[in-house]
Amino acid sequence: MTKYNQVWTGVLNYYSFAYNRCQLNLIQYILQHSLACTVMNKLKLGSRRQVFLKYGATIKVPLEITNREDGNKEKKAKTVEFKLQPSLKRICKYSTSPADPFQLFYYNLRSRSRIDDNC
Repeated sequence: MTKYNQVWTGVLNYYSFAYNRCQLNLIQYILQHSLACTVMNKLKLGSRRQVFLKYGATIKVPLEITNREDGNKEKKAKTVEFKLQPSLKRICKYSTSPADPFQLFYYNLRSRSRIDDNC
């Protein structure tokens, strides 16, 4: 479950500035249903539909932690779920140009000469 969340957040971070970010809904759908198939096979359920009915759209599963002393499984209150994004809208406004692009360049030239003088 955490692996699917890591992959999804990585994809969202990589394409966070993209104009056509709304097309990532297909990747989210594929990851969600792949996770449902994984849970289905692990719990030996008949279909993905049964997984979604039992755990919901976010596939919210309670954790079972094994007690090392007794070997018994205890259900904790902690749950793990897939992080669904409700909608990935198209980004229309973003700035790619700084206020003064040459200011950073001139600052680097000035600071480099000071570093060279000290060495």
